[in-house]
Amino acid sequence: MRATLFWLSGSIDVMPPRPLLQSPKGKMIDGKECLLIHQLKDPAKTGLVRWLYHQKRPPIPNSTAPEGIVEYATFHEFLEKAV
Repeated sequence: MRATLFWLSGSIDVMPPRPLLQSPKGKMIDGKECLLIHQLKDPAKTGLVRWLYHQKRPPIPNSTAPEGIVEYATFHEFLEKAV
């Protein structure tokens, strides 16, 4: 599409730099750094939960997190593979 726009207009705008990844802060639970799913904002929360169920690794139930928790390493795997 950008090639077609360049062909039609003779110029092309430079895309701005991609913003830095803003990772949410984790919480130590049972000696592991975890992420409370309810603290994520959509669409990240919905995407993560769908990805977890697709991977057959549902969120870990926890009394402090109504939607469950996920280990931070699993969250980063989601960011690397699914996004």
